Amino acid sequence: MSVVTTLKGVERLAPGEKRGGLKVRMGNDVVRDTFVAGRSYTSLKRKDAVILDALTGADLDAMVAEGHMAWSGRGAKAVQVAVTRADFDAALADMIASTAKSIAGTNTSTTDHVYEPLVVDGKALKGYRVYVGPADPAVKPASAPGTIYVQGLRVGRKVIEAAQYARPQSKSGGKTVAKRIITRLLPSRRYVSYCLQPGTDFVLNLGAEAVSASDAAGITVDPTVVASILDTVAA
Repeated sequence: MSVVTTLKGVERLAPGEKRGGLKVRMGNDVVRDTFVAGRSYTSLKRKDAVILDALTGADLDAMVAEGHMAWSGRGAKAVQVAVTRADFDAALADMIASTAKSIAGTNTSTTDHVYEPLVVDGKALKGYRVYVGPADPAVKPASAPGTIYVQGLRVGRKVIEAAQYARPQSKSGGKTVAKRIITRLLPSRRYVSYCLQPGTDFVLNLGAEAVSASDAAGITVDPTVVASILDTVAA
């Protein structure tokens, strides 16, 4: 599958503005993503758990030896520091605990309760779900009820139109940087969810049409990579 969509980006102070000044959205590029639809997030997290549990002290030492840098402090007083073994130890412990909660459905970030399967002709379409919103009327919905989300694993991306303002680099602490490094090993790193809301500007291509659209955009999808992804995340 292939989709053209606008990245959400982040809101930050406009260049030259001071605290309390004008904010602008940064990093909201228009992109074409090519992805394999229909992957189970829970299945991915189970694969993640196996990989995380198998990481050894030697593996973490090798990551430290790569010389990753992080930030300590806030604002203008922040200074760069090396990511340490203690950062990786703390990151791994957090990720193992969070992954276990996701699999068990007890993680606070789990949102399955606000979605329902997308059913067509009596059959639930794998990789598609419909946002129905929270049961509690006092809780503000995150999206318009009825919005369809498509889930899958991204295998390629092409920026169609760069945002006016590039996404700013974050000044992350050591543990956060360590989590990003470890995440590179996990199947769930490719997981994506696209919001298909009526009235919004998106283009969705399927099957052969998706292949043609990806080729036209200059996105090269290696069949062996796709096969490897499917094999890795197979339930």
